[in-house]
Formats: sequence, structure tokens, C-alpha cells
Amino acid sequence: MHTTAELGHELSTPLNVLLGRLTLLEEAEGVEEARGHGAAMRRQIDKLVVALGTARAQLPDPVAASTAVSQLVERLTASLALDVELRIDPTTRVVADPEEAVLAVLALCDHLGGEVTIELERRDLQDAPARHFAPGDYVCVVVTKNETATEPDSEAVWALLSARGHARLTRAAVVTPSASEAALVLQPSG
Repeated sequence: MHTTAELGHELSTPLNVLLGRLTLLEEAEGVEEARGHGAAMRRQIDKLVVALGTARAQLPDPVAASTAVSQLVERLTASLALDVELRIDPTTRVVADPEEAVLAVLALCDHLGGEVTIELERRDLQDAPARHFAPGDYVCVVVTKNETATEPDSEAVWALLSARGHARLTRAAVVTPSASEAALVLQPSG
């Protein structure tokens, strides 16, 4: 478990490097030099994300608890005014905050645009869906774009997809298997 002093040190070092790189970026004389500073800054941000993720994983999560898939489906149906197809046992439980999951699915729907279908199913993910997940069996809320949908650029979904984005998705992940499909990946509980 991180102490406050350890976490402060882990965060202050990359932040100081970022501040220094920002100064150098402002004074950069060419595109290549600026790109080099940008790449160095991204590495520092990745270090911050890992440190915060590790610290957060060690804290008890007061919100994410074991939730029945049927409860998640009820919340999704009410929020989206869409039918949600259930392809798994409704008594299956996942580690999730239903409200957070609904907001994430709304962002995915927004990203895909137009008409979408939503299904809950189990998927065996051979590639880890996120840094804080291992390969394995997960419950997925799959959002699929219908043929008539448009492709708007959505800041919301890029925040969810980015390792530096939606910090509250520590118990979930977002994957995009194709341009017409995105999925919220949830850990089964129990």
C-alpha cells in the first residue's frame, strides 16, 4: 500500500519533468524538437497514470460492488430507451457501479452515432482489455452501430478509451474490436 509520502514522490517527479518539458516545448525551434518533447511528456503522463492507477487499486472502492446483470440491464433500458438483448444468465454478477456503466455506454452510443443495438454477453478476451485487466472471461456490454449510423467524433468516448481518460473506469475497460462495435468490459464477481 502506498503511503501519502510515497505517492507524493511518485507523482512529483513526473510532474516536474512535465513542467520542464513544457518550458522546452515553448522554446522549441523546430517540429522534430517539439515532437521529441511531446513524446517525453507522454511517457511522463503514462507514469502518472500507472502510479495513480496502482494507488487507486489499493484503496477500497465504496461504489463498485457486485451488481446483478439484470439490474444493469434495467438501468440501461431506462436510460437509453432501447431494448438491451441479454445473452447471459441475468443473475450473473459483475463488479460495477451501474450509474458509471450507464454513462460509459451512453458515451459509446454517442461515439458510434445513429442507431445502435446493445447486447450483454460473455467474451473470452485473449488480449488484456486494459492495463489493469488480465486476459480472461469477461461480461461485455456490446454496442454495435447499425448500417445507417453516422460516425461523429466524440470527446466522451476518447476520454473513455484513453488510458489517461475516464479515471473512474478502474473496474471496467472499453475496447473497440471494429469501427462499428465498442464494448464496455466488466469483471464477473464471485
